[in-house]
Amino acid sequence: MTNGMAQQVYTSFIDRLSFDAGTGYFADIFFLSVKQDPLEPYFQTNPKVDQIHHGWGSAMGVGYRLGKKSHNTLHAYFTKAIVKDAYDEFSPAFFTGIMFDTYSLYELVFEHDFISKRSIWTLGLGAAIESFKNQSPLYALYKDSSNRTYTLLYGFQNFRDVEPETVINVSYAYRLKSDFSIGIRLKTYFFDFIYPESLMVSPFIAYRFR
Repeated sequence: MTNGMAQQVYTSFIDRLSFDAGTGYFADIFFLSVKQDPLEPYFQTNPKVDQIHHGWGSAMGVGYRLGKKSHNTLHAYFTKAIVKDAYDEFSPAFFTGIMFDTYSLYELVFEHDFISKRSIWTLGLGAAIESFKNQSPLYALYKDSSNRTYTLLYGFQNFRDVEPETVINVSYAYRLKSDFSIGIRLKTYFFDFIYPESLMVSPFIAYRFR
């Protein structure tokens, strides 16, 4: 795709900067890459675990164009998301339990713009550091004098992890008559470079200096 307008020249540091922010849908798709646990054939497992888990995420970014006439941008993003997850236990008494996963992602992405008039298609590839926090409820089984069984909540357990990831993003934006653009972006996060772990789809608004 070529630029239908005269190519913009970016002569100063400020001219090369852009800012954007958006909020949208975030999903944990980790189960698509996970092999079956060897214990699962012998135990009843929570059917809610091997599903897509849904949530919401927000992202903010700042970009810097890599040249006076370049369509290449180095973009730094910070993404925060919360996902409602299933309680992973073998006992059916725990299958209704809910835990919350919190994702903090620090991303550095190389992007290239394909521009046609006011439409901007962007393809990006980069690296991310994911800080993952999980807070799961702790349950115990209790039987009363009538031999009826209850599930009791007695506390919460925190789990934290940090890992590197690869991120690919694709976006479309429409540039308004001002310096603002509105668009939609799909970001997919991978661990070990090939296994999809999570994704985010969000509308966004961007500001780019002329």
